[in-house]
Amino acid sequence: MIAEIVSIGTELLMGQIVNTDAQYLSRRLNALGISVYYHTTVGDNPGRMEQTLRLALSRSDVVITTGGLGPTGDDLSKEIVARMLHLPMERDEESMRRIEGYFSAMHRDMTHNNERQAMFARGAIILQNDRGTAPGCIVEQDGKAVIQLPGPPYELTDMFEKRVLPYLARRTGGAIASRYIRIFGVGESDAETRVKDLIDAQGDGRLAGGFGPEDLDDAALGDAAHAQRRVEHQAARGDDLDVVELALGAQLHQRALAKLLFNARQGDLERLFLLVVRRGKRRGLVTLVLCRHRVFSFPAGARPL
Repeated sequence: MIAEIVSIGTELLMGQIVNTDAQYLSRRLNALGISVYYHTTVGDNPGRMEQTLRLALSRSDVVITTGGLGPTGDDLSKEIVARMLHLPMERDEESMRRIEGYFSAMHRDMTHNNERQAMFARGAIILQNDRGTAPGCIVEQDGKAVIQLPGPPYELTDMFEKRVLPYLARRTGGAIASRYIRIFGVGESDAETRVKDLIDAQGDGRLAGGFGPEDLDDAALGDAAHAQRRVEHQAARGDDLDVVELALGAQLHQRALAKLLFNARQGDLERLFLLVVRRGKRRGLVTLVLCRHRVFSFPAGARPL
């Protein structure tokens, strides 16, 4: 199943806010076995929104929109999807009661434009919002689905976990499990050269890679290079990836990479520290490791210096 995430909001294009919604959704969709092929961001312009959504539906099975569900005049994502699919908009009374109850509980007057948030395409599956006023919805047609979620992350994550995840889980038959194998002491180009045949082979476990300093935000490694390989496996269970990783580890060992492997996922930064210091000593250099809010513990007998 192919998915596309369409993030709606001029504030995203202007760089006023960071699009954490797309990152969160990509991770959750991959865990369900849904491949995210595209991230698209579009401003609050009706013409460009419709053009973007038409393209997304033409190439993806599931299109998830974020934003554009609010009460103001530029919140038009539901109306545009309904028009594209030739569906009339209808008011959902249960959603209207929940919106009124929200304002009542907050001791605030509800303005008339909030009623727009209770309007949906005919036949839509309503996704109630437990953390805000804007409900989401799912519109299905011709075997495809448009899932429309609110933009605020606090609302989006709650709605996805409670209501969208069970819906999508029923439509998928597996999961994409991924794991990072981190390599210290070589750069991206050197690491790829050593495992190029594995990348080209692409069996049950897919191997990809890149330079990844973001995984070491607690350590400044000077000029020490660090690369990572991502092992990805389509499986019914995430545990199946252990078998793939073990087999791949043996192959990396044959390519003289075994001594350079570390895995921050298991909290192995102490080992990385030892590697950095030893590397610097051999080269007659001083390699500085700066740690923030971290206390290292070393096994008895460890002699890094």
